[in-house]
Amino acid sequence: KRRKASSQSNMSMANLTDIERCLICRLFFRRNLNEEFIGLVVGRHRSSIGSVLKEWAPRWGNAGEQLSILDLSESYLDSEQPDRSELVGVQRAFLTDGTDTRVQRKRNDPTADAILYGPKNSDQCARSLQWCSAAGLSFEHTRLFGARASEKTIYRLHG
Repeated sequence: KRRKASSQSNMSMANLTDIERCLICRLFFRRNLNEEFIGLVVGRHRSSIGSVLKEWAPRWGNAGEQLSILDLSESYLDSEQPDRSELVGVQRAFLTDGTDTRVQRKRNDPTADAILYGPKNSDQCARSLQWCSAAGLSFEHTRLFGARASEKTIYRLHG
């Protein structure tokens, strides 16, 4: 029988707290690091990092969805308009912005590669539109589409 090295015998994720697991997942998505690198940093095998991501990625996704669409009143949005907007003939100023977010490449799927390829970043991306107030507060967004979809088409589909 082969014996595990002493450093590998303590590779279990069981002794990590919930906050550490949460931060490992956040680190993975915010810094675009791979599982192997994070495993080296926290002293765990890369496959254990994958199990943390499976558990915590949906939680981060649900939290982000709840916090990303704000129910703002019309009076609030009107009060945020710049003082000089009426002088130049603008009644309301909002910004609609298209955002491309890189996604992990789907191996051996040329159809997915074609749908996700976006010329804006020359990479595999998901595209969405978001609406911002005059002061820069993002209050609405569309769901994600493959980056091949045009912003005009996404706008039409969102309604």
